[in-house]
Amino acid sequence: MRKAPDQLDSPGASKRGEPNPMVLVGAGVELGGVVAVLTLGGWWLDARWDTEPWLMFAGLAVGLVGGTYNVWRIAKRFFSDL
Repeated sequence: MRKAPDQLDSPGASKRGEPNPMVLVGAGVELGGVVAVLTLGGWWLDARWDTEPWLMFAGLAVGLVGGTYNVWRIAKRFFSDL
């Protein structure tokens, strides 16, 4: 059952009330960006504080866990709208 445009409650819904698959693309790009930024940040801090490679691995782990959780949350909402 389609909703009227003024009744859209999902941030990933199109004007016709259908889920927009570009929301999933954005979640994937966000995952890659978060992992890259946290890994590079850890690498930079390792070089600065001479703790190689531990902070880079910590940034990678935090980025993967947090980013994967975000993708799962968005995908769950996307597929429940179908």
